[in-house]
Amino acid sequence: MQTLFKTLILTLFITPLIAQNYELKLEWGHASDYEYKLLDENGKDLQIHKQLGMSSFEGSAMYNEPHLVYTKNSTVRIFNVTTSEDFPVYQFPTTDYRPEISHIEGISNFKFSEDKQKLMFVLITQGGHKDFGINKERIVVLSLDNRKNAIGTQLFDVPIFYECGSGCSTSDFKFQDNNTITYKRHSSLAKRAGEWDIIKLDAEENIIQSIKNKYRSIVSRCKHDYRKTEKDLYGFSSEGADVKCYYDGNQLRRVYITYYGEMGKAVNDYYIWNDEVFFVYRADYQYNSPITAVGEEGIEAFDENKTTVSENRYYFDDGKLIQWIDEDKNLYLGDDANAEFKEEAEIWIKDISELEMKIK
Repeated sequence: MQTLFKTLILTLFITPLIAQNYELKLEWGHASDYEYKLLDENGKDLQIHKQLGMSSFEGSAMYNEPHLVYTKNSTVRIFNVTTSEDFPVYQFPTTDYRPEISHIEGISNFKFSEDKQKLMFVLITQGGHKDFGINKERIVVLSLDNRKNAIGTQLFDVPIFYECGSGCSTSDFKFQDNNTITYKRHSSLAKRAGEWDIIKLDAEENIIQSIKNKYRSIVSRCKHDYRKTEKDLYGFSSEGADVKCYYDGNQLRRVYITYYGEMGKAVNDYYIWNDEVFFVYRADYQYNSPITAVGEEGIEAFDENKTTVSENRYYFDDGKLIQWIDEDKNLYLGDDANAEFKEEAEIWIKDISELEMKIK
């Protein structure tokens, strides 16, 4: 599986910058309103903000070579100055998404862990709202892959000493090591005011939760951020088939194949990370009658509303099937190693091994 999709990698034609001695300079600031520009070693504005469709970098921003962390349209994003890759990594809470934390007044500046696999910041409410509680703010810690896509989120509501706006420094919270953060307790607390507390992060995320996080990330970006290709497949189904591929730059992220038949269709939806399939969604559609039937000669007319759908979900880790949820919502785990699970595993490992051939 390590070489899966290697032949599909395309070359990106970009004009990269060479990350060297760049500086994110504060142009002006007042309260929570700040404006930054990224300058080269000669003090020249690199105009990165214009490349990203912005008049300037406003609010919270940080440059940690070669990554620029910034906010745009209520989203935290990471821009790679060397490759020009730009990823959304966190969407600010909204009333529809999380009504109990919708009164966000800003966010702090950002902090990377030493290994740059985690990014931390604080959602500022200046006193707390509802589930935050009095004198509590929400610390957000994002887990990142090597390209700085977000693959996990951890939230902590704590009485952090953070009473100012989004332009404040990160002196009140920091990474103690790659899996430990520490923060200063609020000055108004009756006990241990101003002291430092420690939070141990999950050293290794739950595998299934990590799969779900990556799945959500891919789905959310398919419509606007990914490049899509389409082609027809022949010889795999009686009524033909088609395949859609979604690329994040030169990385294949999703393959959506539809197999058509006279009495139904089947969908295989593959999700890919680092050239490995980590999740497959399978849907089987059963028609009440052939799709061309109009109700003649004793054959019931095709009625889309009478189509039934059965769904199966397959979770993979390191090329192995580790969890299967069948059409009746029964859960099978790799540790169970029963005959039915083994049979499904063999079918899908073989199917995935043939996937590259289908999408060439």
